[in-house]
Formats: sequence, C-alpha cells, structure tokens
Amino acid sequence: MIPSLTDLLSASYLAAGLAVAAVYVPRVRCMLADDQATARSHSLGAEVLWTLCRLITLAYVAAVAQEPLITLSVGLDVTGRVAMLFVLVRARTRCGVAVRFA
Repeated sequence: MIPSLTDLLSASYLAAGLAVAAVYVPRVRCMLADDQATARSHSLGAEVLWTLCRLITLAYVAAVAQEPLITLSVGLDVTGRVAMLFVLVRARTRCGVAVRFA
C-alpha cells in the first residue's frame, strides 16, 4: 500500500517537530553554562513572542486539527521554548540585568 500525501506530510511534520525539540537540549545547556552571555544575547521580547505563537499553534492543533502526533510535536516545541524562557529570566536575574521585554 502506498502512503497518501497526507500520511507523508503528517510523518514529515512529526519528524521535523521532534528534530526541533531535540535541538533545545544543547541550546538550553549552553544557555545554562554562561549566564552573562545568555543575558546579553537573547531578547526576552522575541522569546516571549515565539512562545506565544507556538502556544496558539498548540491550541489550534489540539482543538481544531485534532492530530495527536502533531499535537505531541508542537507540545514538545512549546516545552523547549518555555524552558528557554525560564533559563533566560534566570540568567538575567543572576546577572542583575533588568528582566524587560527588549
């Protein structure tokens, strides 16, 4: 049986989402290793915006598309984004950098 285009796209989206989620692990480790560099090099506003956009995507996929595997993929992405936000706020707090959205 030949998979349909929908099956191929679903599998591709899931694989891409898992790859993106896996990339968060070394990224968060690097952020944890150097508070000064993290506080200086990451925009809190941009990270918050990315996280909010992915939360909207997660809500849409869960409520409208109702695709469990894609919901899992986007959920892992949101988890990585939230982890980055926590690490960024932690770094800024430890370095005495104002926790502002710029």
